[in-house]
Amino acid sequence: FMATSESLTAEECLRGLESVIQEAEENFVPKRVRRSKTGQAWADHKVREACRRKTAAFRRMKVDGSEASKADYKSLTKKVKQVCRMAWIKHEWMLSKNFKTNPKAFYSYISSRMKIKPGVGPLRREVDGEMVDVTDEIEMATQLNEYFSSVFQCPGDEVSLPPVTCLESSSPFDHVSFDEDKIKKAIESLKNDTSPGPDSISARILKNLKDELSRPISVILNKTMAGDQIPRNWKRSNVCAIFKKGNKAVVSNYRPISMESLLCKIGEKIVKNELLDYLIK
Repeated sequence: FMATSESLTAEECLRGLESVIQEAEENFVPKRVRRSKTGQAWADHKVREACRRKTAAFRRMKVDGSEASKADYKSLTKKVKQVCRMAWIKHEWMLSKNFKTNPKAFYSYISSRMKIKPGVGPLRREVDGEMVDVTDEIEMATQLNEYFSSVFQCPGDEVSLPPVTCLESSSPFDHVSFDEDKIKKAIESLKNDTSPGPDSISARILKNLKDELSRPISVILNKTMAGDQIPRNWKRSNVCAIFKKGNKAVVSNYRPISMESLLCKIGEKIVKNELLDYLIK
């Protein structure tokens, strides 16, 4: 990469880097569906032990059928309900306690308890003067895209910036250096479950390969700072429609969430940190 990058643009370098990462992920990263072996998330060892004892008591009751075995099984059934109730309360308390450090688990639990499940559609649209249901995924995506595009306000040439008083400075902020240490630090700040952009390069892949990828990413970002155009893939994003409230059949009750390329986010993080450091100084 380093041997050929000097004569290439940032767009061409990024295209080559993305193809190598995607090919390596396809060939060497195993993919399988992960299944939980412990059952419910709130079921701790006390719940599992109580359930085992209840199962054993049920088998004994089926074998001898005595009044003592029936009473034992009935007692253990009440014990299981009590232990499950306490484990559930403890689980909810831990979710609320760790809300700031793990908000995704908290909101995932809230979504699982809601009667109205999150999702899109079916939507309704007017066709020949009549309201019809739209259930096809492509048609719903097209309808949402039309709505999001209609409410987007693109600033025209007539929009002027407010007056700004320029202050004298001995060291103006006119350049950002993207060295490898900054790249590694920005990659480490990414969350493992951050959604990837259109290039499908995940945060976990970047973290595991930060030592190998920091230099190529640094070359691409420095090329853009030197005057190369921003790669087109960094201007694209996957848009996910999130339901807000109200009627789920109305497109105005959804808001778009943009998922951009994580490689671009790395550069944005470095620029933000450099700008904050400059303003603080």
